[in-house]
Amino acid sequence: QHTAMLRCLLLLGTLLPAAARRPISWQSPIVDLNLRRLASGEQVQYTVQLNVLKTDNFGAEPPRLDISFTDNKGSLNQVYIPGTDGNAGRYLPQGLYHGQWVNMTGYVETAPPSAASMKTGMVDKGLLAGMAAGATLESTASRDKRPVFVLDHLEDVSSEPPDRRLTASATASSLSVIVVLYTPCGQTLSTTASQVETAIFPDALGSFNEALGTCSRGKMSIAGPVIELSGCPDSTDAWGTYLHIDSQLASDARWGDAVYRMIILPSTWLAAIGLATVGGGMSMYRDGYVQEPLVYLHELGHNWLLHHAAGQFANQEYADTSSSMGYCCTMRCYNFIHSYQLSLADFGDQEVWLTEPPWATRITLAALGAENPSPGHHYGVKVHTSTRSDTSDSQGDLPSYLVLSFRGAVGFDSYLRGTQYENRVQVSHWDGDHKGDAQMSHLLHNIKLGETVLVFDTTPSLTDAYARTDLKITVKEASDDFAGKEPQYVEVLLCERLADETDVALYPCGATTTTTTTESAGNEGDTGTTMTVTLAATTATTTTTTTTLAPEFSSWTQYFTSAKTSPTSNQPISGLGVMDYHPQSSWSKSFRLRYRTDILTSDSSTTWLDLTADIGELICQSGQVATEMSCVADDCTKFRLKCNSPTSGTMLQTPTQGQWFPENPTDTADSSCSGNSAVIGIRCAGAYCSSKSLICDTYLPAAGCVNHCDALKWQCGDDGCGGSCGSCGSCDGCGDSSGSCMLSVGRCMQTYATQWSESGLNMKKPDMVAKGMACQSTRCEKVQLIVIGIMSDASSVEISPWLSDNVGHRYSWNSGESADALIADCEAGKAVSYLECSGKHCDNIRFECSTPLQWRVSSVEPQITDWFSEEEGRMDCPEGMVITGLECQEVKVWCLWDCGDHCDNKRLRCSPIYPMATGSALLGVVDAAGEVSAAVTPVSHSVAASGANASGASDDFSWVISSASSTTMALSLLAVLGLQSLMQGKD
Repeated sequence: QHTAMLRCLLLLGTLLPAAARRPISWQSPIVDLNLRRLASGEQVQYTVQLNVLKTDNFGAEPPRLDISFTDNKGSLNQVYIPGTDGNAGRYLPQGLYHGQWVNMTGYVETAPPSAASMKTGMVDKGLLAGMAAGATLESTASRDKRPVFVLDHLEDVSSEPPDRRLTASATASSLSVIVVLYTPCGQTLSTTASQVETAIFPDALGSFNEALGTCSRGKMSIAGPVIELSGCPDSTDAWGTYLHIDSQLASDARWGDAVYRMIILPSTWLAAIGLATVGGGMSMYRDGYVQEPLVYLHELGHNWLLHHAAGQFANQEYADTSSSMGYCCTMRCYNFIHSYQLSLADFGDQEVWLTEPPWATRITLAALGAENPSPGHHYGVKVHTSTRSDTSDSQGDLPSYLVLSFRGAVGFDSYLRGTQYENRVQVSHWDGDHKGDAQMSHLLHNIKLGETVLVFDTTPSLTDAYARTDLKITVKEASDDFAGKEPQYVEVLLCERLADETDVALYPCGATTTTTTTESAGNEGDTGTTMTVTLAATTATTTTTTTTLAPEFSSWTQYFTSAKTSPTSNQPISGLGVMDYHPQSSWSKSFRLRYRTDILTSDSSTTWLDLTADIGELICQSGQVATEMSCVADDCTKFRLKCNSPTSGTMLQTPTQGQWFPENPTDTADSSCSGNSAVIGIRCAGAYCSSKSLICDTYLPAAGCVNHCDALKWQCGDDGCGGSCGSCGSCDGCGDSSGSCMLSVGRCMQTYATQWSESGLNMKKPDMVAKGMACQSTRCEKVQLIVIGIMSDASSVEISPWLSDNVGHRYSWNSGESADALIADCEAGKAVSYLECSGKHCDNIRFECSTPLQWRVSSVEPQITDWFSEEEGRMDCPEGMVITGLECQEVKVWCLWDCGDHCDNKRLRCSPIYPMATGSALLGVVDAAGEVSAAVTPVSHSVAASGANASGASDDFSWVISSASSTTMALSLLAVLGLQSLMQGKD
């Protein structure tokens, strides 16, 4: 049957114009209770233009469509679509977009309790509960004042297809935006215009602009103003809020000129993490996520008519976390299908048609992140399988493709290093036919190098099932050309499953191919060449059977409720229990854990992951396993995960996600990994991670100790089995310990000194975090930072107050900058990355703090160094710590010499820093052999070997006293102090 349909598709497919749009016709299910209740009333018909918003919760509940229209009385109505579980899932009318004209018939819901119930069902209840603040979900949802229109029938009457509003071109282009920080009805934003500005617009590491440039291969950037605005819309719904803002800014040319309008709202107002019009140019964001570049890529993707990156099943809309259209908020670029839709990648000139068996073929796939693939190397290849009839929306037969692509960890896919997607061939299902098709992509398989799989395809008619095909795929090992390097391409073999093969016991494809090519019509969006192939004999290979011992488990721990009571462990977690616990907060939880006692791990490869928002994914690096979960601070609304590498075996590196739990936020529930698996991560949803899902991976025991050098791609350091992963060399002129191994991450890294800062001349920003400081010349009037090769997130910068040896001006006649404090610390999670001076002898100092990329700065009480100045030359934090604060010694008022003027004496405030990734997956470091900015020069890692004790000639006030005559000594103390002040000139 598939063959017959494919033959028809082969003959007819090229006759369809590539940009043909399928009109939408949708009829509600007759079994819907709301429709049956309303059917006795008056049915209403409208011809209207739709407002279509995709709301993203990134959680346990599916994403929803917020659909509205303005009726002939000028009222904004919310559309409730029966049979869709609150405007979500596969039974929605497919292909709706913002600005679409439709004929609709249905009923206006006039019963307030029923309308409130429908509104509650159309919002993510986990996030809604966090907004309720003790009120019921229904009353919170009812702050959305729109009448509810219950849809019965919809007919598309648009004459033109939607406009994607974006086509990447060969030359770089800038997207015109305006960002509005909106404070509605007296509520409070948790971010500032300055923070938003640095998070979005700079072309610096960690910003959205930098991420957009990376993911678009340098073809796109973003520019525009950030403005602050307040007002009080009549309704809390997103489109009504937008219309209110639009009316307030109607006369503002910046608003009118912007193609994309990005609005930041308080979490107490917006019942989504982010949302955007499907098409159009409006997007909204919760204030707690403004520093997450992926959220902007995701919502603007909806503006560009991109659908979600889903999993095998029709109800897994957030399953493909290799794409920014999948989950939030770990940074990813777009997958191949979305890159193709945005003209950032294209199908090759080779298509595969599954014609009369036997058949086989060989394909060379270029890494998606690589630039300019060689001839014959394809970013993506279509495998034509069948058409399917989609009766749910009466769209008729849809083309159906398998799409093959290779996610090598190069270029913009460097973000995938250390994940289950690194160097994998992806097999996706797509019902799209051209670049303008906004169909969902489904990731079916994520195939390792050297692996053979049988393809299982999605079944759109079922939400939790998939269909076996006879297509078998073998991915060959990387070419020897890439020994020690990331592969730029990979060869893939396709063949038919043999009669004696089962779903899992498969022989590799061993085909040699003969090919013939035929010309196609070459319509826009088609690839132009068809390949027909025949199968050569496949030779059976011997399979190895591995005996697996039964897993061993500990008993459950006691429930813990804070950081102080959290258990410590080096054993892999196998289960997590949650119990409601709220002496102070209704969101506090208590946890308990269960461990695998038969798996040994190494503590030399530890990484730490923090949950910093309501939703997110904490997942260990590939090859690691979670060994510790601890609460942060005095409650467990936020928590931390520790990961280690097993030494008694390996992880399969094929993660699976468990069920969401608990079902209700106040329930007590346990969840465990099944079979011979262990926890490698946790996914969070709802307010304060009220819903959780364990991510598990299968454990494969080994006979001896397994080192982690290859799995984590370490350059140096302890291999976990008593050996070494290698050692680091030294660079010329940098001291014996330069290019030393950072043992915690297995990377050879360098220590650098910045340029000197002094009054009127400040250092260039190094974009790295500091571990020490050096002084030079009189009263430490020149200072520099000693930085390690850990990059800082330039989008997270915050500035300290001015520091000095006294607060304000010391004397009334002093001029210039005045200091605000003697001491200052960075915000939690940040470290010093820049320093500047003002006043004579660098009298006033202030510094910048930023978040280290892929590192976590501990929030424990800082460790304080000794006092130092130019006499000591340099002071470093203890090993494994970075500077998180600075202190000036207070000047001695009643003294004759060594008074400590001009912040002569300083001391560092230091905090531990922990890696969030390790080995090659740690992108936020500068290798010892890598290129560095001219703003820094290499120095010795240690103070003792640095020879940095630079000191200048002393001309402090003690020298004046010692060289004065006996008559000068008779000056009153007041006069002496006045003379000292005059010599200083400024404070």
